[in-house]
Amino acid sequence: MWVRFVGVGGTQIPTSPVPVSRCTTDATGWYSGQIPTTVDTTTSGTVCYNWVSNNCHWNNSISVTNCGSYYVYQLCAPPACELRYCTSIPGDSITDTTITPIEGQITSTATSTISSINSICLPPIITLIPGALLLSSPIEFRRSQDFCISSIIQFNCNISFSTTTQWEIKNCSLNCSHKITLDQQIITTLSELYIPARTLAYGLYQLQLTVTMINSPSITTISSSVYVRITPSGITANLVQLGTSMITRGNQQDLKLDPGSFSVNPDEDSFDATKWKYEYYCRIYGLYMFPNFQGALLSIDDTRIDPYNPSCLSNQTGNKTELKFDGVSLLSKSSVTILAGSLKSNRTYQFMVQMENLRNSSIQATGYVLVTVVDTRPQMVLIGCVIWTMCVPNLEFQFVNPTTQVALFAICNGNCTTLQNIIWNVYQGSSNSSSNVTQWILFNQMNIYENIWFFGRNTSNFTSTNQLFLN
Repeated sequence: MWVRFVGVGGTQIPTSPVPVSRCTTDATGWYSGQIPTTVDTTTSGTVCYNWVSNNCHWNNSISVTNCGSYYVYQLCAPPACELRYCTSIPGDSITDTTITPIEGQITSTATSTISSINSICLPPIITLIPGALLLSSPIEFRRSQDFCISSIIQFNCNISFSTTTQWEIKNCSLNCSHKITLDQQIITTLSELYIPARTLAYGLYQLQLTVTMINSPSITTISSSVYVRITPSGITANLVQLGTSMITRGNQQDLKLDPGSFSVNPDEDSFDATKWKYEYYCRIYGLYMFPNFQGALLSIDDTRIDPYNPSCLSNQTGNKTELKFDGVSLLSKSSVTILAGSLKSNRTYQFMVQMENLRNSSIQATGYVLVTVVDTRPQMVLIGCVIWTMCVPNLEFQFVNPTTQVALFAICNGNCTTLQNIIWNVYQGSSNSSSNVTQWILFNQMNIYENIWFFGRNTSNFTSTNQLFLN
């Protein structure tokens, strides 16, 4: 630990042998090395402890830095119990001499009086976990994340005392001087600080823990800080409710895609559709890529033609309207309806939406949905994760942890009063990188593992254990 001695008891460690039995100890240390004479230079040398006729009966190494008007010392524990560091005016005791740890250690500020009595009470050492001591290298958390800063407080005091702890959060957008007022439900008087998701706005913050020692020889206060940056979590662009990856629709039914209503901003209570612009794209899945012109994608309402990748809506004749944008006012493209008869039966189409933030074009989101078109008029079935945080959207799929179970639920979006039966099936996918298509193969052992790996196969709630993924 780097320390500086201040006070009338002296500011330097002695540089010549000290008689025995000074500083209320048997042997007092003196520095036998070379004191640095140039400012901002550091030297290392030996501290000797005088005993009987040997001026260096014990010894250990320390470092000394010249700070101009004073010196600071990097000290370690003396080599024996009855040894002690003293200042240059040791006498029989030391009065009003204070050790101050130097900036750069875990402890940011500290004061402690070394008294002439045997009761020693030094400032505690605070370690924050996770630690980020520099404003230029903060820890990053997404706004949708809960996070916790814990502390380890090490006391060095051989008398009884009590302590108080207090956390403060300061906004560092300018100079870390603005204190944040927190909700009363957030407890700031424990050694651990828990911050729920969405508590702090985007930005840079200083989280400071102050520990006060009460009933010590003098009330001692010490603080330690960690710096945190709150960042955006990212938008989940959903074309249909719950972010369902694949749906079935009849060729004589309208198909409405509504990312303005169904997209999710995990940083807020609701998604603000007014902050985004929307472009839609479509391809015939398994047969063609998304239509493009000279490398630029052609949106679903673009009149240009890609001869190698036909449009999803190229089967109509005459001037019949195939789609309509039916958002509100200036947000007309926040949703689109593909009108009945515009898609061919017995085909699967992949729709994609690309969303761009109106204020910052570098912030974008992309969403997909596969639509299988049939001759009947099926109701739309939507599937979601029971615990949404355990299913992480990733473009066309949901990421799940293979070491945990997955719990899903299904809802019917329409008139499902005639519902007679529910059957869940599991398919395993294999990707074809050349065509950017995933082939799905039915897992044919569901009956064997029913109520072993799979539960609720004939209900709206379905659970698969991790054995499906691990085996």
